[in-house]
Amino acid sequence: MTIAQDAQHLKQNEKQEYTILHQDLNKTGFLLPLAILLLFLSYSLPLAAEPVKPEPRDRCPICGMFVAPYPHWLAQIEFSDGSREFFDGPKDMFHFYLSLPEDSSARSKTNINGIYVTEYYSTKMRQAEKLFFVTGSDVYGPMGKELIPIHTREAAETFKRDHKGQALLTFDQVTSDMLPGNK
Repeated sequence: MTIAQDAQHLKQNEKQEYTILHQDLNKTGFLLPLAILLLFLSYSLPLAAEPVKPEPRDRCPICGMFVAPYPHWLAQIEFSDGSREFFDGPKDMFHFYLSLPEDSSARSKTNINGIYVTEYYSTKMRQAEKLFFVTGSDVYGPMGKELIPIHTREAAETFKRDHKGQALLTFDQVTSDMLPGNK
């Protein structure tokens, strides 16, 4: 093969590689912006049913107290329209929740995206349906006697024993007549 033939062969190979690379870039050029756009949208859209911090002026709809000063007792309900109610403790959250209608109105049990309470030991907001609640203990919340949310059954049993609790309940077992102050 002569130098001229080598040069021509090299040019053909470079041209083929450029064409393949250009085609790949066109595919990537389309997919990359699409991937970036999807990533951006996923971070920019509000996440449904995630707890948020209340504003300083947010009040409990049951007792009227400002809730922000009590971060270790906060509870909240998020509705499917994105609105939220904040509470100064699980007791008031249950008063509110148990009084909601079952129908399809905007403020009903069927239109709830998430219910969160602050777990006693971790002081982190957790899904209320996944916690255990101890009644009648010697631990008081901002409004006095309170349902104490505990993450595991074992920890709830220990808390109940150590703090003279009366009952250990799951979310679905709580009824209005079990709430402190409703006797």
